Amino acid sequence: MPEFYKKSFVRNIGVFNEQEQEKLKNSTVSIAGVGGVGGIAAERIVRLGVGHLKIADPDIFEEANINRQFAATVQTIGENKAKAVGRALKEINPSLKLDIYPEGINENNIEDFLNGADLAIDEIEFFSFKERALLHKKAREYGLYSMTAHSIGFGSPLFVFDPKGMSFDEFYKIPKNEKEMENYKFPLEKAVVEVPKYASNEVIMKVLQGASAIPTVSVGCSLAASMLTTETALILLDRRKPVVVPKCIRIDLFEQTLLYKDFSK
Repeated sequence: MPEFYKKSFVRNIGVFNEQEQEKLKNSTVSIAGVGGVGGIAAERIVRLGVGHLKIADPDIFEEANINRQFAATVQTIGENKAKAVGRALKEINPSLKLDIYPEGINENNIEDFLNGADLAIDEIEFFSFKERALLHKKAREYGLYSMTAHSIGFGSPLFVFDPKGMSFDEFYKIPKNEKEMENYKFPLEKAVVEVPKYASNEVIMKVLQGASAIPTVSVGCSLAASMLTTETALILLDRRKPVVVPKCIRIDLFEQTLLYKDFSK
């Protein structure tokens, strides 16, 4: 283990042993979407000591991202998110192996994006169902766990897809053809799980109608990212089995609640 790496992640030892830290160093995680939740997750996964990240995002930073997104600053407004986040990650660990996909994921690059990965994270724009379904489908073909978390206010649910369990398409009932997709309505109860009591009813109604983005704050994004990072470490190291779809967990720090939800019931 190189001396700089050893010194950088010495405080991990005690939670992980040196063999586990070496395994993290030799692991690869693919993250599609490095905005509100995905960017923070990328930063925290790098701080775990994971040695290789693949990050994809076609979006650019704008003023509305300042309230919650890693690498969103006055200087990065107008810059591609994947490139800006990638630069910040290299400042944390210069030896990090990093592959950047500023065009986002698509049919042409998805195999390269997942090739060699040990796990996939979906933080693609919420209503981009085609790209999200593509990521989970290919991850399943590669035998990889895939996961997603959606920050809502001060909370977040976490959905982990076992490559041998229920698929993303089955869980969300994604149509099989383009024509059906035109009329598809995403089952938001399988994303929000439970509407926070402190949230504005007017805004929530707009979200349910697809007319507004989900309201969130930096705390919720940090929580969602930490949930993703935790599962990433424990799956990579096989420390415990995750709660997998059709089950999920939801944590809300404002309400001080931990909910286990089983959508098969």
